[in-house]
Amino acid sequence: MLSNDAPKNSLQTFNRNVLDKVKSAVENLEDPEITLDFNRLYETLVKENHISDDTLDEQLCSEIQMPPKLPSGERYQSGSFQDRREGWNQRRPSRRPGLVDLI
Repeated sequence: MLSNDAPKNSLQTFNRNVLDKVKSAVENLEDPEITLDFNRLYETLVKENHISDDTLDEQLCSEIQMPPKLPSGERYQSGSFQDRREGWNQRRPSRRPGLVDLI
């Protein structure tokens, strides 16, 4: 589920305090189907090590770290999602009818 959207070496994390509040809200719903779905999701997050003990406030207030610079000509792995087909960004002439064509 999470691995489909993330680059290979990236780990998506979720704050434990936020998940605890969501779990409490799910339990208050008293809906067995939603509780089952949430518990499956929570177990997957625990198993794949996607839960952070940092609070959401700590995460939002933390200093942003710059990635180390790579030697000239090298790219980060996350750049692999860019479309590298020949000419992918060249504008194609569009043929849309305008007011002149309608007369």
